[in-house]
Amino acid sequence: MVHRQISIPLHHTDFRNEMLAIERIAKANGISIDVQKLIHKKLVTKALNETTTHPRTSPPKKWVRVPFLRNISSKLARVLKLHTLTPTFYALNSLKNNFSHLKDPILNYDQSGIYSIQCNDCPALYVGSSGKKIQAHVEEHEDAIKKNTPDKSNFANHILSNDHHLISYPLLVSCTQ
Repeated sequence: MVHRQISIPLHHTDFRNEMLAIERIAKANGISIDVQKLIHKKLVTKALNETTTHPRTSPPKKWVRVPFLRNISSKLARVLKLHTLTPTFYALNSLKNNFSHLKDPILNYDQSGIYSIQCNDCPALYVGSSGKKIQAHVEEHEDAIKKNTPDKSNFANHILSNDHHLISYPLLVSCTQ
């Protein structure tokens, strides 16, 4: 409301009546505010903005994430600031990067989970899940093929009943936990 009062040209009495109306509305809504002081502050700001050619408010900063490179970073910062960008540097080599992989990785074959085996002679795909190591489960499929026991494995049943071949170990296996 104060912005409207300042923006629209009003006669002195209308300006005073508008200010009193704003004070009544604020009081009715339980807002304790010095309307005269607020209007004065806005009028001064408006006058200063109209009399200067330089912007009185700075534009919001635009941040750029840049790796810290010892000799280049300060030069790069100066160039970025010319284009109203503020650099924020991060370390390429941090303690987290050096020590976050303390555990040895677990290979897919040594994990449990869902796995798939692709037939070598056709596009057939066997999908299974195992609570034990996938390698052990895949070896059971292989043993069923080698021992000609199709009742032990659906994948072995496919290989043996279609006269497909087991080319080499390991079979194509993928797993997800």
